[in-house]
Amino acid sequence: MTGRNAAAVWVFFLAVYTLCAGGKTEAPPVYNDTWTLCVTETVTAGLPPSRAAVGSITQMSIVRSLAAVDRRARLSAEETYYRNQVWFAARKEAAKKIADKQNQRDALLYQGNKAWKYQKEIKKIDAELIGLREALAKVDADAPLIESAPRFTLTADNLAYRVPAPPAPGKEYSFCKQQNVDGFLVSRLTEFHERLVLDVKLYSLFARSYNYEDTVIFSTENIEDALLELCDRIIEHVSQSPPAGLIVTTEPDNALITVNGRFAGRGESELVERNAGPAAVEVFADNYGSYSETVELTGKELTELSVRLPPLPIAGITVNTDEPAALYRGALYIGETPFTLSAPLDARIPLMAETRDKKSASTAVIVDNSAITIKPIKPPEENVVDKARRGFYGAWGRFWIALPLALVLNGMYASYVNAYNMPAAVRTEEEYNTAQTYRYVTIGAGIAAGAFGIEFAVRLVYYVYVSNKERSPLVPPAAPEAVSASQAEIEPAAPPEPETPPETPPTPEYGVAGETGKGAGQ
Repeated sequence: MTGRNAAAVWVFFLAVYTLCAGGKTEAPPVYNDTWTLCVTETVTAGLPPSRAAVGSITQMSIVRSLAAVDRRARLSAEETYYRNQVWFAARKEAAKKIADKQNQRDALLYQGNKAWKYQKEIKKIDAELIGLREALAKVDADAPLIESAPRFTLTADNLAYRVPAPPAPGKEYSFCKQQNVDGFLVSRLTEFHERLVLDVKLYSLFARSYNYEDTVIFSTENIEDALLELCDRIIEHVSQSPPAGLIVTTEPDNALITVNGRFAGRGESELVERNAGPAAVEVFADNYGSYSETVELTGKELTELSVRLPPLPIAGITVNTDEPAALYRGALYIGETPFTLSAPLDARIPLMAETRDKKSASTAVIVDNSAITIKPIKPPEENVVDKARRGFYGAWGRFWIALPLALVLNGMYASYVNAYNMPAAVRTEEEYNTAQTYRYVTIGAGIAAGAFGIEFAVRLVYYVYVSNKERSPLVPPAAPEAVSASQAEIEPAAPPEPETPPETPPTPEYGVAGETGKGAGQ
């Protein structure tokens, strides 16, 4: 019984190992999970420099648009090409291993080994050849798996907004191998009757040819819309996914709708056709809260989105002025004061009031059901120095226009007079009248130049006078010496009377002790 129990336990663990460990199989690898495109430089040969700059704008717009593409759906022909590519590479490697092993077997004849060792090596290599041939048969039997929706990406240079020059004709395939890409996009900008024509072509490695071409014609004023339309078509071809539809309806029915930053309608958008993927929808309306959401669009499907904006609490504020004034909300005229403005509670609104005599005041108010009084003030008058300077510059310009003109006319008049007075000249009345006309015009031009010269001198003197009069002192005047409060309260004293000299003291007598005198010490 013990042996039977041990055998049963061994069989149980062998079954568990077979189910848990031995039953595990590795998933077959999936090849070519990335499709890389290279955007080349836009060719602008033949365009003037002012228009050639549009080339950099077009290529950067194409790069930015294609950078947003995430996946590419493969066509059957493309999938077959990459499958065969992987298949042939795997078969070539397996066949090379068989050829190398066969050459190793043939080389045993020339190594001079003993018969028993030779037979041993032959059996070993033959066993390995059987395994290699089975591996080759497995490669032939099992087709490799190719990613049907590979990740789409641009080259590292493109993502850094660097574009290489397009390849020369006939060098397209080697260009793809050199850049290690699955395709590249070339574009050419030409001029046609004051407008620009942009031609784009896409070369695919699997087809070894250009399999997509498109053209758009536009003027510089609508370049943005034209490039956006063209990029949408390029994205549709590159992603190989059909467009998706989107309709947005809102409440209130005057709300502004944008899709990916572009205006799509008010209240209800028209059918918006976009490439499959995320679309940013935003809805705005006055006195309502805003709405923003990213919607995932699916190819060949229509997505309907209904948005109801929450109303904001409304309050009012009464705006008054001391005298009637026009009231503007920002730059938009809204009425005359006094005016009650309704807006969302706690909204901050810029206002400007302007009276008929051009007094104005600007402020920003917060709507809180209160009243506010705006006091427009008169704009400061123009600085007299600036006014004198502007008048001086105007007179200077008029004088230096009139003076050369007067000199030119005087020279023309002198030429006519000299020609008329020449001895061999044929004098006619018409020439005389022409000379007189130039004479009067020259006199008038001289008078005008003289008047402008006088004006120039007067305005120069006035400008210098006003500038000196209105100038600020370079050194401020010295402040009066500080005086203490006690000194400030004391009245000036009368001048002292002259002192009378003291009377001469009597001369002491000699011989008296303790008194000073000539004889004191004698």
